[in-house]
Amino acid sequence: MSSSATTSPVSLVDMPELPLKHILSYVGFRSLQSLRLVSKPLCQFIDTKKLHVQIDYIKIKTYQRGVELKLKSCGLVSHLEMKMQGEGTNVSFGDKSRYYGNTDYLGFSVNLLKYVFNTYTVHTQKRLEYSGGEDSTFLEMFQTFLSEQRIILRVFELSFRGFEQQAVRFLPFFDSNTLKSLIFNWIFIDELNFDLMLLEQWKKARFLFSDQKIFRVPIQHFGHFETANFYMQNITAQDLLHLKEKYTQSPVFSIANIYCERSVSPDQVYGESEENEWIFRCSDPNYALIIDYFYGYYRYCRTHISDTTLSAFE
Repeated sequence: MSSSATTSPVSLVDMPELPLKHILSYVGFRSLQSLRLVSKPLCQFIDTKKLHVQIDYIKIKTYQRGVELKLKSCGLVSHLEMKMQGEGTNVSFGDKSRYYGNTDYLGFSVNLLKYVFNTYTVHTQKRLEYSGGEDSTFLEMFQTFLSEQRIILRVFELSFRGFEQQAVRFLPFFDSNTLKSLIFNWIFIDELNFDLMLLEQWKKARFLFSDQKIFRVPIQHFGHFETANFYMQNITAQDLLHLKEKYTQSPVFSIANIYCERSVSPDQVYGESEENEWIFRCSDPNYALIIDYFYGYYRYCRTHISDTTLSAFE
């Protein structure tokens, strides 16, 4: 005589909490939103257990009467666009859209970000990209939320398109020990002050790309970058000496491209050169600093000694 045992199916929510949280931390933000639709118990678990989620990329773009949000997590992209339409907001996601009456598109957009940061423990992000215009309303609303919740953004690279003062107010919300790369695409060449250079986020960053803006500050504020691309209004003889000394002594410097409106002749500082190229030994005997100059453009590059003419004299 045989008997057969029957077992009830086991669901994800039947697992112990700790291993389930660990498993769900690997699926990514978009997959978590799909899992929320599986069952009410699973939805409640995801919404209440403050799961860890790895976000690789966040893009925020504001424009007239609209906001675009894009989030990449574990290889999957979530993309939404909110536009003002009449008295409400039209939300587009993929090939679908939905209209929300009596809803402000700015508030709706900020609430989406609030959901991400309030519901999940967000791990280090590789990149955050913000692109905005003169209207700082969205950015101010987002900053108010971050301030109230005491949230510090752990991001490796920040790409910022906007006004300088907007960047000065936004950068303090980033962890200065995590933020290593700064990319600035300025939309207006406003009057420069020192506020940006006084921030720890600027002082501890290692990579800089700044487009369009002509800096009118001492060049010493740029010497700590391992890789840099920026514009200066004026470069003096003392500036050239400072850069040579800084870059030959640094064990981590790689390359700097510096554009300037006015500069002394580098021959007066580095000596005469027929090809506008100078080579100096670094403090590390295995490396040399190559300096090239061409009509207001300086290129400083730290390279191995074997790749320079100095190796012929060894």
